[in-house]
Amino acid sequence: MKIGLKIKLDTIYQAIIYIYICSVYFLKYQVFYIELIFIGVSFIRSLKSSWRKNFYLIWSIVLMLFFLLSFMNTINLYNSTITYIQLLKLFFLGNIIILTVRKEEEIQIYKRAIIIAGYFMIIYVLYKMEIPVLELFSKRFGSNKIVNSNDIALKLCVSTFFYIQIILDKKFKIKDIFFLSILIIFIFLTGSRKGGAFLLMGVVLEILFLKYKEKMKLVYKFFKFFPIIIIIFMVTIKKLYESNLLIVERFLSMISKENKDGSTLIRLEMIDDGIKFFKERIFFGYGLDNYRFLSKYETYSHNNYIELLVSVGIIGCIIYYFLQIYLIKNNLKYYKKYKEIIPFFIISLLLPIMDIGLVRYNDRFYNLIIVLNFIVLLKIKKKYNKKRYKLERY
Repeated sequence: MKIGLKIKLDTIYQAIIYIYICSVYFLKYQVFYIELIFIGVSFIRSLKSSWRKNFYLIWSIVLMLFFLLSFMNTINLYNSTITYIQLLKLFFLGNIIILTVRKEEEIQIYKRAIIIAGYFMIIYVLYKMEIPVLELFSKRFGSNKIVNSNDIALKLCVSTFFYIQIILDKKFKIKDIFFLSILIIFIFLTGSRKGGAFLLMGVVLEILFLKYKEKMKLVYKFFKFFPIIIIIFMVTIKKLYESNLLIVERFLSMISKENKDGSTLIRLEMIDDGIKFFKERIFFGYGLDNYRFLSKYETYSHNNYIELLVSVGIIGCIIYYFLQIYLIKNNLKYYKKYKEIIPFFIISLLLPIMDIGLVRYNDRFYNLIIVLNFIVLLKIKKKYNKKRYKLERY
């Protein structure tokens, strides 16, 4: 009876994980209530585990204590307080997840949820955009009113990286090519240059990080199903060409000294303004989420470095990125022996690059990915230390 009840409770908790991750992917307002339920259920589960000192716990405490200092200079106390509470909630949830994920299978649940959430987001955006089937490839996928195109592209890239890893771990099937192609097609249909760059660099890194045998296995599987890949992409080739052309044009305008598009010019101005604001208050900044009250554009800076430098100063920015450095260093140490770390290693390497055009320090999705990366490293270190102990014994 107790075993049956435990299985039912575990199934319910897994369902809540799937619902929460899907809500983080594409829901704007309902996610708040789903998040509260997820925090409550996760907290109850965490009571079975004892709190142990770990790097993420220490880092989040130090970061939040330092962020308090930024309140001394805050321009808009309300905005700073709301953002601070949001961060407290995110880091509290992160520490709870670290406590509740005890087995390898539980990490797999989160990975599968991230992949499935990508498809649900595609369905949700298609439904909200109300695009007729015949016009599916005639418009840019996504909108600010539903889900931002850049946001869609980056999240679908993360789903793609995890899907590639799962494909390599099992017997390759035709359906895998079909579902993987869907993710890639919709990344390009967003017309996002961030998404295009993230996907291209991520796939290249994923192939580079694989061992020789795994690379050959991937190449063999690709060519085995090459005709199917061609058919799938031929169906959407016209719009994919237009989307890719748009991405290339926007990249060229971004790096060109002349003929920059309006979006690029505005972003560059926002960075210049941010540097000026930062120089005025180098150490503690103007308070969390206060860039928007200094800038003539009255919005966030679209650059994680600028946003943090203006909000919490140079010290707060360094503390925030200290965890990123920790993840990259440890991912680099273990990725050759433990290939499950590869998708996280790719994301940890690319996010600091994407941060040039992305604000993510207070984002639910990216904080969740960071927490999962930390959990995987904890499990790997445990395995590694056990192996070392056995070798030392014998």
